[in-house]
Amino acid sequence: MFSNISSKTAKILLFEKLLKNACNELCLRGYDVDTGIIESFDISAKTKKQQEENSLLRIKDSFRKIIIQKSGIIPHYDENGIYIVSLKDFLLTNTLF
Repeated sequence: MFSNISSKTAKILLFEKLLKNACNELCLRGYDVDTGIIESFDISAKTKKQQEENSLLRIKDSFRKIIIQKSGIIPHYDENGIYIVSLKDFLLTNTLF
């Protein structure tokens, strides 16, 4: 999806646009998106993934925690109950849970 874009700035701008679309999609599906979203263009590095998970785990509430990442992964729950899904699957699937 992003491999044909050369500039890092252009990739970030495209990702931000896709992220806004993802937020709008959540609202259309009946979710409240008022607790904030953690943006990360690429969480393929293990340390970055752990950083994003830790940010969600510090929020002590009963809301579902979702990480939407750009790469094509199989949607799954991790050992902490965080749902991890690719951006493509998130946008093209009507029900995630």
